[in-house]
Amino acid sequence: MRTICYVSQHGLSENVRQTIGQEENMKLIGEFPYTQGAGKLVPLFQPDVVLFDMDGLQTADIISAVNIMKAENPNMKVIAVVTSGRRDSELLQIIEAGIDSLLEKTDDCRKRIIHIIEKVMDQHFIMPHHLTRPFEKCLLIMKTTSFDIFSKQLKENGIRLSNRETEVAYWLRLGYCNRDIARKLLLAEGAVRVYVSRVYGKLNCSERQELVDKLRNLTNLEDEQFA
Repeated sequence: MRTICYVSQHGLSENVRQTIGQEENMKLIGEFPYTQGAGKLVPLFQPDVVLFDMDGLQTADIISAVNIMKAENPNMKVIAVVTSGRRDSELLQIIEAGIDSLLEKTDDCRKRIIHIIEKVMDQHFIMPHHLTRPFEKCLLIMKTTSFDIFSKQLKENGIRLSNRETEVAYWLRLGYCNRDIARKLLLAEGAVRVYVSRVYGKLNCSERQELVDKLRNLTNLEDEQFA
């Protein structure tokens, strides 16, 4: 039997209540108005799943409540019920707080609740497809701007640079001039010019933009990612 609690400023809709009530293996054991004490109160009922309706709540309050719930009962699953108006940055913060899935509040969300609860209990993370796009871009930028991944990608493409040459190439690829690279690596600008020259030779390039473009192509980095 899956036990469920619901937390909201506005209360649970009758349609959702009926949807859960129709499931033989699910039971709604508590409905709680959101207060600052909800984070500690809800885990006392030891639900398997908490449906946390975040409509009207400040992001900081949401994160605080989720952190407290997870600290009190790490095994409890928290599904965030969100409206479409929240900014991507806020959703990312809510995800980082430790929620287990995102359910977008729409007229037909009650039809998806049972499916999402079951998936969450099977250790899946569910979120609306259109909400994944901003996060896919964030992950891509993280992947393509990581120094460790950059170094690995060079080796996978058969390019053997020294550690210092790799550091210089990394900042070159991101569009930094020699002076700024020198500041980043705490080197003399003349030393940076020497390392840049070595990278030119190892990648068979004669012009700076050619070198930058080649480094970006090798590591799947596009200009628009820094727009």
